[in-house]
Amino acid sequence: MTFSLGIDIGGTKMIFWDRLHPDGIRFPTGPDFNAQKLRTRINDYLKTCSEKPESIGIAFPGLVRNASEVVICGDVPGLNGLKADDLYLPQIPVRFINDVNAATLFAKTQYRSNSLAMVMVGTGIGMGITVRDNLLMGVKGWAGELGSIVFPTTDGRPKTLDELAGGKALLEQIGLPADSLHNRLAQEEAETMALVHDAGVALGMGLSMVLHLFNPDVLVLGGGTLSFRGYTSAAIATLRKFTLPPILNSCSIHTPKGAADWAAKGAHFFSLHPATEV
Repeated sequence: MTFSLGIDIGGTKMIFWDRLHPDGIRFPTGPDFNAQKLRTRINDYLKTCSEKPESIGIAFPGLVRNASEVVICGDVPGLNGLKADDLYLPQIPVRFINDVNAATLFAKTQYRSNSLAMVMVGTGIGMGITVRDNLLMGVKGWAGELGSIVFPTTDGRPKTLDELAGGKALLEQIGLPADSLHNRLAQEEAETMALVHDAGVALGMGLSMVLHLFNPDVLVLGGGTLSFRGYTSAAIATLRKFTLPPILNSCSIHTPKGAADWAAKGAHFFSLHPATEV
């Protein structure tokens, strides 16, 4: 059986996944994480492996070019400009992919669909689309930047969906870490619940846009921000309210458990099957 390694890099942690570690192994990242630290972490991990990987797929939260260069890595700016050759692994093919596209590839293995949309809501918001078995990439491979779509606001300053509904912006607005926010929501603190609800409504507007633009038969939602009480229910209620019924009724909506590892699993898949783009 082919042995390959999938890695998902995020703003606070990275996940290594292979068939020897089906639950994944997590390591911290952070704002000062950079190429040197990534090289060290990968090499240290490879020393523990009983087999040499035939390939490595790495998922990044940002824009990736030609499966070999990170153009922008928003949550981990120390990786901006990273090229696959910079990892100095000449004996192992290394392929880069956007993290949500990676998760979308794995989602495609879980649901039968002709057109699947996956929206991941974490620090920011990203989207992947598959048409039959292929990723919809766009001219540069950067399709799906849902969080960068701009919405008008009542204060006259347009904001991106990331600013209105992303996890980072929500925590900054409330001024609390995630654990404290969960505690306030459990105590049903009214102002906090209203802010989370409003963020969920904004996400729902973005999701309605996705359904109207792409008409997928499957919509999959994942990401840690969905765990905030009231957030997901507000998003889905808004989606249902503002989406044309025939389009809504032709789409099944899923919020699977365990999707946090899907980008690492999808990166693993992509490293073995790179010809998955349109």
